[in-house]
Amino acid sequence: VRGKRMKNFIQTSSYLPYFISWVVVAGLLQVFVSSTGALNNLLAGAGWIEKPLEILTSPDYFYGLAVITAIWKDTGWWTIIFLAAITGIDPTLYEAADMDGATRMQKMRYITFPSIAGTVTVVLILALGNLLGGFLFDAVGGKPFYLIAGGVMFLSVLVFALSFTLKRRETAPVPAE
Repeated sequence: VRGKRMKNFIQTSSYLPYFISWVVVAGLLQVFVSSTGALNNLLAGAGWIEKPLEILTSPDYFYGLAVITAIWKDTGWWTIIFLAAITGIDPTLYEAADMDGATRMQKMRYITFPSIAGTVTVVLILALGNLLGGFLFDAVGGKPFYLIAGGVMFLSVLVFALSFTLKRRETAPVPAE
């Protein structure tokens, strides 16, 4: 990005969410995507919608909004990781590529991407571990949550409720002391 102001805006908007609390992120969501929020005002002003979208109150939007918010919040962390990996690349490789007449895309393809392949692998393993650990595990107090019957329910509450519903209290897990 060439413009200094635009560069600063992009850096701040991608780094800042990682360093702020989920409570603050929820407040920002309220401001931007509520029925009276900036997104609905923008869409209504452009004439694309007649009545406001109920993004925060509709179960249909829950998973999409949760995934997009988690990606937006974690982008800053992954950006820092990838920038650190890119700065670890030997600059003489790029100088040699310049001498050979390589384009920017060729330098990315043949120098940058292969040089950060190990970092990309580690990031994918960590992301996969987070995914398998529970859907958006860290999003709400470090507990996995699921959309059940139109509402959000913690996994521990769901297991408790199902153990009583199925009348299998004697086989419900008991925490070790």
